[in-house]
Amino acid sequence: MRKVISIAGTGRSGTNILTRVFGQHSQIATLPFEYRFIIDPRGVIDFFESYTSSWSPYKADFQIKELQSFLLSLAELTPEKQAETKRIKAIDPGGLALTPPPYSGWELNKWIVGYSDFVEELISELKSFSYSAKWPGAEANQVDYQMDFGPRLSKGELAGILSSFLAKCFNAICEQQGKAHYLEDNTHNILFAANLKAIIPTLKLVHVVRDPRDVISSLTQQKWAPNELQQAILWYKEVMQQWESQKAQLNAEDYLEVRFEDILANPEEEVQRICAFGEVEFEASMMSVAFDQPNKGRYKESFSPKEIERLNSELKTVLERYGYPESA
Repeated sequence: MRKVISIAGTGRSGTNILTRVFGQHSQIATLPFEYRFIIDPRGVIDFFESYTSSWSPYKADFQIKELQSFLLSLAELTPEKQAETKRIKAIDPGGLALTPPPYSGWELNKWIVGYSDFVEELISELKSFSYSAKWPGAEANQVDYQMDFGPRLSKGELAGILSSFLAKCFNAICEQQGKAHYLEDNTHNILFAANLKAIIPTLKLVHVVRDPRDVISSLTQQKWAPNELQQAILWYKEVMQQWESQKAQLNAEDYLEVRFEDILANPEEEVQRICAFGEVEFEASMMSVAFDQPNKGRYKESFSPKEIERLNSELKTVLERYGYPESA
C-alpha cells in the first residue's frame, strides 16, 4: 500500500489548515472533503470490529448487506436524494430542525474512479456464496431473498481483505491526481487509530492538538456538537480519553502529536517535522498556505471568568499534558 498520512484531531483543532498545507505537496493526493466511509457508523471500521467479535450465519448475512448498502449509498447522489435534500433545505436552511437524507452531498464515484466496482469486489470477497432462504430479521418486501454466507474470519484475515479494498480506493485517488502518496483526512481517526493501523499498515497518524478551551468554544458553535458548556466539556474529555486508550495500543513511531499553536508560530519548522515523520520530502510550495491565527484565545471572549475557571479545573489533566497554562 502507498504511504498514507492521516491528519486527525478532536474536531475544531486546526486539521483543515494542515490538510491544505499537505495538499500543496507535488506527490500527496488529497480530497476536499471527508469521505467518511471508513470510520462512520456502518462503515469499514464498524464492520471490522463487529464481524470479528462474534459470528452467526444470520449476523454475517445482515452485516455484509449493511456494509454494502452503506458503502454504495455514498457512491452517487441520486435524483430522488437530491430532490429530497433540496426540499428539506428549503424548509430548514440551518439543518437543525429537520435532517436531510444521510450523506446527501457525497458522490464518491466522481472522486474515486471505480469506487462502486471496488465495493462489489469487496463484498464478493467477504461472502463465500449466496442461497435462497430467509430468516426473521431479513429486510421486508424482498422477492426471492438471497442470504449471503460469510465465513468466520480472524481480525488478521479480515484486515487483509479490507486493506485490499482501501488500497484500491487510495490508488485510484492517487492515479487520478498523478500523485504517489495519500493524505487520509477524517477528523476522528484518533478514535479508531489501532484498527486503522491494522487495516492500513503504512498509516502515519498526525494528531493536531489545540488548546482545549478554544476547541470547546468552537464546538459549542457547531451543529454536530453540544452547545451547552458542561456537555461540550464532557464530549471533549471522552474523545480525548478514547485517544489515550488508542495511543496505548500504538507504537511510538506510528503517531505524532503537534500543537496547532506551534504550527502557527513556527510553520516551516513544524511542517518539516511532520514531513520527516511521514517519510515524505518537504517542499517549499507547502508554505504558500496562509498561517493566520484564527480565533486563538477565543475562549476568553466566549466564556465568563467563572466558566473559564470551570474549564481550567475540568481540563486540568489535558492542559498540563500538552503544556497549556491556565493563564493562557
